[in-house]
Amino acid sequence: MKVLVLHQGAIGDFILAIPAIWTAYLALKPEELHLVGHPSSTEVLKGVFWVKKIWDVNLYPFSTLWFKPIKDLDFKMALVFSKASEWQNALKGSGVKEIWMLPPFPKERIPLFHHHLKNLKSYGISLKTEYMGLFFKEEEKEEALKFLEKKGIRGPFFAVHPGAGSPKKIWPPERMANLSNWLYDRFECFPLVIKGPADQRACDEFLKYINVPHLLIENLPLRKLGALLKFASFFLGNDSGIAHLAAFSGCQTFVLFGPTDPVVFMPYGPYVRCIKKGEEIDEIKEEDLKETLQNYLSK
Repeated sequence: MKVLVLHQGAIGDFILAIPAIWTAYLALKPEELHLVGHPSSTEVLKGVFWVKKIWDVNLYPFSTLWFKPIKDLDFKMALVFSKASEWQNALKGSGVKEIWMLPPFPKERIPLFHHHLKNLKSYGISLKTEYMGLFFKEEEKEEALKFLEKKGIRGPFFAVHPGAGSPKKIWPPERMANLSNWLYDRFECFPLVIKGPADQRACDEFLKYINVPHLLIENLPLRKLGALLKFASFFLGNDSGIAHLAAFSGCQTFVLFGPTDPVVFMPYGPYVRCIKKGEEIDEIKEEDLKETLQNYLSK
Protein backbone atom coordinates (compact mmCIF):
# COMPACT_ATOMS: atom_id res chain seq x y z
CA MET A 1 0.00 0.00 0.00
CA LYS A 2 1.20 3.50 -0.90
CA VAL A 3 0.21 6.32 1.47
CA LEU A 4 0.18 10.02 0.69
CA VAL A 5 0.53 12.61 3.47
CA LEU A 6 -0.44 16.22 2.74
CA HIS A 7 0.58 19.04 5.08
CA GLN A 8 1.05 22.58 3.80
CA GLY A 9 1.92 24.26 7.10
CA ALA A 10 4.97 26.29 8.08
CA ILE A 11 8.05 24.71 9.68
CA GLY A 12 6.81 24.68 13.28
CA ASP A 13 3.34 23.38 12.44
CA PHE A 14 4.80 20.67 10.22
CA ILE A 15 7.28 19.54 12.88
CA LEU A 16 4.43 19.25 15.40
CA ALA A 17 2.70 16.87 12.98
CA ILE A 18 5.71 14.54 12.64
CA PRO A 19 4.85 12.41 15.74
CA ALA A 20 1.45 11.67 14.20
CA ILE A 21 2.92 10.96 10.75
CA TRP A 22 5.49 8.59 12.29
CA THR A 23 2.79 6.88 14.37
CA ALA A 24 0.64 6.40 11.27
CA TYR A 25 3.64 4.96 9.42
CA LEU A 26 4.30 2.43 12.20
CA ALA A 27 0.63 1.42 12.40
CA LEU A 28 -0.18 1.27 8.69
CA LYS A 29 3.16 -0.23 7.56
CA PRO A 30 2.87 1.16 4.01
CA GLU A 31 5.15 -0.04 1.24
CA GLU A 32 5.80 3.63 0.48
CA LEU A 33 5.00 6.90 2.27
CA HIS A 34 5.09 10.13 0.25
CA LEU A 35 4.94 13.67 1.66
CA VAL A 36 3.38 16.72 0.02
CA GLY A 37 4.05 20.18 1.45
CA HIS A 38 6.17 23.29 1.29
CA PRO A 39 9.86 22.41 0.77
CA SER A 40 10.86 24.95 3.42
CA SER A 41 9.05 22.73 5.95
CA THR A 42 9.21 19.17 4.62
CA GLU A 43 12.99 19.29 4.13
CA VAL A 44 13.33 18.40 7.83
CA LEU A 45 12.47 14.82 6.78
CA LYS A 46 14.56 14.81 3.60
CA GLY A 47 16.48 11.56 3.30
CA VAL A 48 14.93 9.75 6.29
CA PHE A 49 14.47 6.03 5.70
CA TRP A 50 10.69 5.91 6.02
CA VAL A 51 9.81 8.72 3.57
CA LYS A 52 10.02 7.51 0.00
CA LYS A 53 9.53 10.85 -1.75
CA ILE A 54 8.77 14.49 -0.94
CA TRP A 55 6.61 16.50 -3.34
CA ASP A 56 6.34 20.30 -3.59
CA VAL A 57 2.71 21.35 -3.04
CA ASN A 58 3.35 24.46 -5.14
CA LEU A 59 4.31 22.49 -8.27
CA TYR A 60 2.45 20.21 -10.65
CA PRO A 61 0.77 17.80 -10.11
CA PHE A 62 -0.21 18.71 -6.54
CA SER A 63 -0.58 22.44 -7.22
CA THR A 64 -3.70 21.56 -9.24
CA LEU A 65 -5.33 19.59 -6.43
CA TRP A 66 -7.30 22.60 -5.20
CA PHE A 67 -9.51 22.64 -8.27
CA LYS A 68 -9.30 19.29 -10.09
CA PRO A 69 -8.31 15.64 -9.63
CA ILE A 70 -4.87 14.36 -10.59
CA LYS A 71 -4.85 11.78 -13.35
CA ASP A 72 -3.23 8.42 -12.53
CA LEU A 73 -2.50 9.26 -8.89
CA ASP A 74 -1.27 5.92 -7.63
CA PHE A 75 -2.17 6.05 -3.92
CA LYS A 76 -4.72 3.94 -2.07
CA MET A 77 -4.74 6.12 1.03
CA ALA A 78 -4.17 9.77 1.98
CA LEU A 79 -3.71 11.54 5.32
CA VAL A 80 -4.65 15.19 4.87
CA PHE A 81 -3.79 17.72 7.60
CA SER A 82 -6.55 20.08 6.51
CA LYS A 83 -10.29 20.66 6.64
CA ALA A 84 -10.41 21.65 2.96
CA SER A 85 -13.20 19.78 1.19
CA GLU A 86 -11.58 20.74 -2.13
CA TRP A 87 -8.62 18.47 -1.40
CA GLN A 88 -10.86 15.66 -0.20
CA ASN A 89 -13.05 15.82 -3.33
CA ALA A 90 -10.07 16.06 -5.68
CA LEU A 91 -8.37 13.08 -4.03
CA LYS A 92 -11.55 11.04 -4.35
CA GLY A 93 -11.70 12.00 -8.01
CA SER A 94 -8.05 10.97 -8.33
CA GLY A 95 -8.91 7.43 -7.28
CA VAL A 96 -7.71 7.53 -3.65
CA LYS A 97 -9.93 4.99 -1.87
CA GLU A 98 -9.39 6.01 1.76
CA ILE A 99 -8.93 9.61 2.88
CA TRP A 100 -8.36 10.66 6.49
CA MET A 101 -9.09 14.35 7.05
CA LEU A 102 -7.12 15.63 10.04
CA PRO A 103 -8.04 19.20 11.14
CA PRO A 104 -4.76 21.11 11.54
CA PHE A 105 -5.60 22.95 14.78
CA PRO A 106 -7.46 21.94 17.96
CA LYS A 107 -10.70 23.44 19.21
CA GLU A 108 -9.68 22.68 22.79
CA ARG A 109 -6.61 23.94 24.63
CA ILE A 110 -4.25 20.99 24.19
CA PRO A 111 -0.76 20.67 22.68
CA LEU A 112 -0.88 20.63 18.90
CA PHE A 113 1.15 17.42 18.61
CA HIS A 114 -1.29 15.74 21.01
CA HIS A 115 -4.20 17.03 18.91
CA HIS A 116 -2.79 15.26 15.84
CA LEU A 117 -2.34 11.99 17.72
CA LYS A 118 -5.87 12.34 19.07
CA ASN A 119 -7.17 12.73 15.51
CA LEU A 120 -5.47 9.46 14.56
CA LYS A 121 -7.31 7.77 17.44
CA SER A 122 -10.62 8.67 15.78
CA TYR A 123 -9.49 6.47 12.86
CA GLY A 124 -8.53 3.58 15.12
CA ILE A 125 -4.80 4.27 15.59
CA SER A 126 -3.84 4.50 19.24
CA LEU A 127 -0.30 3.20 19.01
CA LYS A 128 1.92 4.72 21.69
CA THR A 129 5.27 5.98 20.44
CA GLU A 130 8.14 7.59 22.30
CA TYR A 131 10.11 10.68 21.22
CA MET A 132 11.76 9.75 17.93
CA GLY A 133 13.91 12.75 17.01
CA LEU A 134 14.77 13.69 13.44
CA PHE A 135 16.36 10.36 12.48
CA PHE A 136 19.82 11.85 11.96
CA LYS A 137 22.25 9.60 10.12
CA GLU A 138 25.73 9.14 11.55
CA GLU A 139 27.21 11.04 8.60
CA GLU A 140 24.93 14.03 9.33
CA LYS A 141 26.15 14.14 12.93
CA GLU A 142 29.77 13.74 11.85
CA GLU A 143 29.38 16.56 9.33
CA ALA A 144 28.00 18.81 12.08
CA LEU A 145 30.97 18.08 14.35
CA LYS A 146 33.42 18.75 11.51
CA PHE A 147 31.67 22.05 10.79
CA LEU A 148 32.02 23.13 14.43
CA GLU A 149 35.69 22.10 14.49
CA LYS A 150 36.37 23.97 11.25
CA LYS A 151 34.81 27.10 12.75
CA GLY A 152 36.99 26.73 15.86
CA ILE A 153 34.16 25.89 18.25
CA ARG A 154 35.56 23.27 20.61
CA GLY A 155 34.08 24.24 23.94
CA PRO A 156 30.45 24.53 25.08
CA PHE A 157 28.21 26.64 22.86
CA PHE A 158 24.58 27.68 22.82
CA ALA A 159 22.37 28.53 19.86
CA VAL A 160 20.47 31.82 19.89
CA HIS A 161 17.78 32.83 17.40
CA PRO A 162 16.73 36.51 17.65
CA GLY A 163 14.02 36.33 14.98
CA ALA A 164 10.54 34.90 14.43
CA GLY A 165 7.86 34.85 11.77
CA SER A 166 5.90 37.73 13.33
CA PRO A 167 7.18 40.94 14.98
CA LYS A 168 4.82 40.29 17.90
CA LYS A 169 6.75 37.10 18.66
CA ILE A 170 10.18 38.79 18.80
CA TRP A 171 11.70 39.51 22.20
CA PRO A 172 13.64 42.81 21.98
CA PRO A 173 16.88 41.86 20.16
CA GLU A 174 18.92 44.19 22.37
CA ARG A 175 17.87 42.14 25.42
CA MET A 176 18.68 38.90 23.60
CA ALA A 177 22.15 40.26 22.82
CA ASN A 178 22.68 41.45 26.41
CA LEU A 179 21.76 37.98 27.62
CA SER A 180 24.15 36.37 25.13
CA ASN A 181 26.97 38.66 26.34
CA TRP A 182 26.20 37.65 29.94
CA LEU A 183 26.18 33.93 29.09
CA TYR A 184 29.59 34.21 27.44
CA ASP A 185 31.13 36.30 30.24
CA ARG A 186 29.56 34.34 33.11
CA PHE A 187 29.71 30.77 31.80
CA GLU A 188 32.17 30.94 28.85
CA CYS A 189 29.41 29.60 26.62
CA PHE A 190 29.96 30.56 22.98
CA PRO A 191 26.97 32.05 21.06
CA LEU A 192 26.02 30.45 17.74
CA VAL A 193 23.68 33.04 16.20
CA ILE A 194 21.03 31.70 13.82
CA LYS A 195 19.68 33.87 11.04
CA GLY A 196 16.90 32.70 8.72
CA PRO A 197 15.31 34.27 5.63
CA ALA A 198 12.81 36.31 7.69
CA ASP A 199 15.24 37.44 10.40
CA GLN A 200 17.07 40.37 8.74
CA ARG A 201 15.75 43.19 10.93
CA ALA A 202 15.87 41.31 14.24
CA CYS A 203 19.32 39.92 13.50
CA ASP A 204 20.74 43.30 12.45
CA GLU A 205 19.48 44.78 15.72
CA PHE A 206 20.87 41.87 17.72
CA LEU A 207 24.31 42.18 16.10
CA LYS A 208 24.53 45.86 17.08
CA TYR A 209 24.57 44.89 20.76
CA ILE A 210 26.44 41.61 20.96
CA ASN A 211 30.02 42.40 21.96
CA VAL A 212 31.50 38.97 22.63
CA PRO A 213 32.96 36.43 20.16
CA HIS A 214 30.19 34.67 18.22
CA LEU A 215 29.47 32.84 14.99
CA LEU A 216 26.64 33.87 12.65
CA ILE A 217 24.93 31.01 10.80
CA GLU A 218 22.82 32.16 7.85
CA ASN A 219 20.15 30.20 5.96
CA LEU A 220 21.58 26.76 6.70
CA PRO A 221 19.48 23.83 5.39
CA LEU A 222 17.18 22.62 8.15
CA ARG A 223 18.68 19.17 8.61
CA LYS A 224 22.22 20.57 8.80
CA LEU A 225 21.05 23.16 11.30
CA GLY A 226 19.18 20.51 13.29
CA ALA A 227 22.31 18.34 13.48
CA LEU A 228 24.28 21.32 14.83
CA LEU A 229 21.59 22.06 17.40
CA LYS A 230 21.82 18.48 18.61
CA PHE A 231 25.29 19.29 19.97
CA ALA A 232 24.44 22.68 21.53
CA SER A 233 24.37 23.05 25.31
CA PHE A 234 20.99 24.69 24.86
CA PHE A 235 18.88 26.79 22.49
CA LEU A 236 17.48 30.22 23.33
CA GLY A 237 14.93 31.85 21.06
CA ASN A 238 11.43 33.06 20.30
CA ASP A 239 8.40 31.01 19.37
CA SER A 240 9.43 30.11 15.81
CA GLY A 241 10.03 27.20 13.49
CA ILE A 242 13.69 27.16 14.53
CA ALA A 243 12.69 26.68 18.17
CA HIS A 244 10.61 23.67 17.11
CA LEU A 245 13.58 22.33 15.14
CA ALA A 246 15.85 22.71 18.19
CA ALA A 247 13.43 20.90 20.49
CA PHE A 248 12.80 18.08 18.03
CA SER A 249 16.55 17.68 17.52
CA GLY A 250 16.85 16.84 21.20
CA CYS A 251 18.45 20.10 22.30
CA GLN A 252 17.55 21.67 25.65
CA THR A 253 15.24 24.43 24.42
CA PHE A 254 14.23 27.67 26.13
CA VAL A 255 11.52 29.31 24.05
CA LEU A 256 9.96 32.71 24.71
CA PHE A 257 6.24 33.25 24.16
CA GLY A 258 4.22 36.43 23.76
CA PRO A 259 0.74 36.40 22.19
CA THR A 260 0.69 32.70 21.28
CA ASP A 261 -0.38 30.04 23.77
CA PRO A 262 2.51 27.79 24.92
CA VAL A 263 0.05 25.10 25.96
CA VAL A 264 -1.02 24.67 22.33
CA PHE A 265 2.15 25.61 20.48
CA MET A 266 4.82 24.26 22.81
CA PRO A 267 7.64 22.56 20.86
CA TYR A 268 7.80 18.77 20.87
CA GLY A 269 10.94 17.33 22.39
CA PRO A 270 12.41 15.76 25.52
CA TYR A 271 13.89 19.00 26.96
CA VAL A 272 11.62 22.00 26.51
CA ARG A 273 11.03 25.01 28.77
CA CYS A 274 8.40 27.56 27.69
CA ILE A 275 8.67 31.05 29.18
CA LYS A 276 5.72 33.47 29.14
CA LYS A 277 4.89 36.44 31.32
CA GLY A 278 1.94 38.05 29.52
CA GLU A 279 0.40 38.74 26.14
CA GLU A 280 3.31 41.00 25.15
CA ILE A 281 6.63 39.22 24.76
CA ASP A 282 8.58 42.20 26.10
CA GLU A 283 6.98 41.56 29.49
CA ILE A 284 9.70 38.93 29.90
CA LYS A 285 12.62 40.60 31.66
CA GLU A 286 16.33 39.86 31.29
CA GLU A 287 16.57 39.05 34.99
CA ASP A 288 13.84 36.40 34.63
CA LEU A 289 15.88 34.58 32.00
CA LYS A 290 19.17 35.01 33.82
CA GLU A 291 17.71 33.23 36.83
CA THR A 292 16.29 30.41 34.66
CA LEU A 293 19.53 29.92 32.71
CA GLN A 294 21.76 30.20 35.77
CA ASN A 295 19.77 27.47 37.50
CA TYR A 296 20.14 25.26 34.42
CA LEU A 297 23.85 25.91 33.85
CA SER A 298 24.76 25.58 37.53
CA LYS A 299 23.53 21.99 37.75
